[in-house]
Amino acid sequence: FKVMKLPVVGVCVALAVTGAAQKPLDARGVFKKTAASVERIETPYSIGTGFSINGGKYIVTCRHVLEASETESEGLVPIVSPIEVEVNGVPCVSILAEDWLLDIAILQVSKPLKSSLTLRAGSAEPGERAYTVGFPHGVAEHTISEGLVSAVRKLPLADTGLSAGVEEFVQTTAAISGGSSGSPLLD
Repeated sequence: FKVMKLPVVGVCVALAVTGAAQKPLDARGVFKKTAASVERIETPYSIGTGFSINGGKYIVTCRHVLEASETESEGLVPIVSPIEVEVNGVPCVSILAEDWLLDIAILQVSKPLKSSLTLRAGSAEPGERAYTVGFPHGVAEHTISEGLVSAVRKLPLADTGLSAGVEEFVQTTAAISGGSSGSPLLD
């Protein structure tokens, strides 16, 4: 897999694709290859999705999945304590990084999870197939949604720690329901 540039609003941060020399995977192939690396995240306030990286030791998700509030609000909402977060029943030991503007967080879990996505640099193109694998509405099993990369937009961002300068955002038609926030965007 290679990753296409970071953030996607509502989904999280990566677009993994098959290598150029390989035949592109269909939805079934993408699901089979990635579902084991997509994780259900629970806090006292929400249920979301994330994906494991780096040998299953770290989870990437959307920051808003970790917010310590059940209501929507404008501006920065504090995030929960790591001890309040479980990833597929495995306790989180640390929130290593979080960025409110990019809506991204990286968690460390207490023991490595069974699988992880391998990420490499790349770029998204409008018209490419895109898939999300997640846990919509908190269902117990993975689901997959299919759509297209609608656009890749460059937007200026203020320096907030992880984000600085101009960032690329991927817009997609792949359905992202509540509970699937933090899902990887794949093709």
